[in-house]
Amino acid sequence: MTAAPTDAPPFTSYVDTLLTVLARDPDRPVVTTADGQDVTAGTLHATVHRMAAVLRTHGVDRGRTVSVLSRNRPEALAARYAVNLLGARVVLLYEGMAAETLSRMVESAETVLLLVDPDLHDTARALLDGCTGSRPEAMTFGPPPAPPPRSAPTCSPPVPPSPPPRPSPARSAPRTTGASGTPAERPASPRACG
Repeated sequence: MTAAPTDAPPFTSYVDTLLTVLARDPDRPVVTTADGQDVTAGTLHATVHRMAAVLRTHGVDRGRTVSVLSRNRPEALAARYAVNLLGARVVLLYEGMAAETLSRMVESAETVLLLVDPDLHDTARALLDGCTGSRPEAMTFGPPPAPPPRSAPTCSPPVPPSPPPRPSPARSAPRTTGASGTPAERPASPRACG
């Protein structure tokens, strides 16, 4: 048996690498919204850190699961990175699924926090109403059209330093499509996620 090399480089998560790249050229457009607005690298970088700071105050950390119910929008992308920056898992939910199926997915993933696109407020309410066990806390990316679950603030201090990164179980929980019933989690290695 051979010993592991002691001069191996320290582990760096994909989010740390991404944030480093975003910080290099903060004025560069990196995401275009559905209505044609550009989001700059600096804006995405700051949003990830703000979201991580808010998520941390809601108990999101290593080993926890956050589910995201959203259309394709920059906040959903930033949320994924913020959750992973804290060492937690993220489950991306598909808006076209039945609320009952979404409820089962949220419960099976042991979701502690549900992040919701404000346009999907009614779907989120039905999802939460369908939970048979404990319901996760819910937050929106902005003000919803009806009485709100707690909204994330638009400004907060930068995220305090994270614990040193280390390899850990998968950071996302890929799901099957559910073509034969309820979508099921597929195992994934940390390298396969990102």
